[in-house]
Amino acid sequence: MKKTILIIEDFAELLRLWKKLLSNKAFVLTAETLQQAEELFHKHKKEIDLIAVDGEVNGPVNNTVILVKKIAEEFPSSKMLAISAHPDNNKTLINAGCGHSVIKPDAWKKIAELLA
Repeated sequence: MKKTILIIEDFAELLRLWKKLLSNKAFVLTAETLQQAEELFHKHKKEIDLIAVDGEVNGPVNNTVILVKKIAEEFPSSKMLAISAHPDNNKTLINAGCGHSVIKPDAWKKIAELLA
């Protein structure tokens, strides 16, 4: 049975690429905004196996931190992955509730590892 991943990323081309790369391993839910992410999370939280979240989704890191904190209240941090090109953003999201972090160029490998 395929696992389900929610990818929160505001760069549409990267989001499409990840969906294409992961679709044979998982059912991929995608959100380009924090609002979309929150809606998808609440609709599918029982099915979601992993949440991968960009460090800066449509604005400052603080907005993303607020969403991560909300999700962490209802979802295991061990199943949340912070993805950013900036290590400081990843540290901030780890402090907010993500259990894992990875620099963007290595994201594909880390996602595959966590879905295994």
